[in-house]
Amino acid sequence: MKKLLPFLAAVALTLFFAGCSTTGGPGYTAVKDTFPPLAAGTGRIFVYRDALLNPAKTPAVLLNGEQVGLSRAQGFFYVDEPAGDDKVELAGEISPPASFTLSPGQTVYVRISLHTNIVNTIMVNHQYPQVVDASIAQRELTHCNYTPGNATAETSPEPATVNKDEPPAQPEPASAANDESPVKMEIIIGQGGQISINGDPISDDQLLPLLRKDHDSNPNLAVLIKADKSTQLQKMDDVINACTAAGLSRFTLQTQ
Repeated sequence: MKKLLPFLAAVALTLFFAGCSTTGGPGYTAVKDTFPPLAAGTGRIFVYRDALLNPAKTPAVLLNGEQVGLSRAQGFFYVDEPAGDDKVELAGEISPPASFTLSPGQTVYVRISLHTNIVNTIMVNHQYPQVVDASIAQRELTHCNYTPGNATAETSPEPATVNKDEPPAQPEPASAANDESPVKMEIIIGQGGQISINGDPISDDQLLPLLRKDHDSNPNLAVLIKADKSTQLQKMDDVINACTAAGLSRFTLQTQ
């Protein structure tokens, strides 16, 4: 009976979180009709994790050995890849990869599933990728939100080293301390794909340099990205990627 308690606790937590969303971004249903067409000779790979159990664990998703995103609870992203043999695996997880052959114009769905073991009354969760049928995937994707595919793995900071021969650092004056209240920026993507920052229209080429400049001025900057429902997903992806490239990690996406 004692060995069943961790499992029952896991089931209870899963039911508790069933109505919660742990991943920001628009839902699959809202954006599925805005995906850009495939280029010649390429296929599309959707990677998603509809389960909510253990949301804090987000291992990197590797496609042919290169990171393409993170396994986030109730999150999904896609990758367009030239036709050929592919392999999806999870960094740090002891699980076999999902291997398949991608044909031109084909869409493959890879689900990140969870497996729970009870070891000495301790619950151990493992994630593993598996290719699933399109009918199953499209039903499960309705519970998922879009996450940018170029997200980087989350790592814990290295512990600071202390030199005992040096005097302890003195705290900065209040005037020199960083302001923890983030300044907000609003990026709007119009119906035609026109981008504006805080109401000022800009060109696509200006976006990344301006974001880098704003980040250098205030690394604590929080960004709100507003997109029209008719906006192509690729345009949203470009803006999100620019924020990430500029070092802006505090951003949310809102569709209108």
